[in-house]
Amino acid sequence: MYLPPDVLPSSRVNWTVAGTSSTSLRTTPEDHKVPHSVWKHWVDVHSDEPEKITDEGDMLPQPDGERTLERGSMVNPDTGKLTEYEECWLDVKVKAVDLGVGGEAGDDEKSRTCVVLVLHDDEHKARGMVVRVGQYCQGVVKVGKQFALERWEWKAAKEEGSGGQSGGWKRLARVGDWWLPCGAALREDLLKLDGEVKHQEMVWKVVELCYF
Repeated sequence: MYLPPDVLPSSRVNWTVAGTSSTSLRTTPEDHKVPHSVWKHWVDVHSDEPEKITDEGDMLPQPDGERTLERGSMVNPDTGKLTEYEECWLDVKVKAVDLGVGGEAGDDEKSRTCVVLVLHDDEHKARGMVVRVGQYCQGVVKVGKQFALERWEWKAAKEEGSGGQSGGWKRLARVGDWWLPCGAALREDLLKLDGEVKHQEMVWKVVELCYF
């Protein structure tokens, strides 16, 4: 069976979650104040009760000024035990995206876009979230025991990695068969806050639509 190069088997997915985070200052035993983030899961491919899962860690800025080391603990889905972990995050500049064909990446004089779509359907045991921030968009949906995910990125024609094409949005990866409204998130001009995006029996809510 032929699959496009960006379609990956589910075996390539170790863990996928979506949700919200909050950050506050925590005082360490050494009396240092460090940013402490708590991540609450809304979708978790390993759990049917994601709202019961919370992982949290200290966010430690690194000397290069671009990376942040997250050091914390959470329940390991493979063992069911609370386990310490470390993750490294890289801050990336968010760009404005020109909706015109072949447009160039915007600068601070243009509005950058944030879009969040959420699916909550208990009847079909379905939950999903699609988030777009500037030139990046990704989403995950879980229906029963099945899930799907997508990741997109926008590049101007002159940017490295655009493949010499006219530029625009390109899907970098997909797993699973369930439909995701990433395409709708890329066209914020067709969305409205508190509006809906429907596909068959699934209804996605537009919970965030803003420019910064």
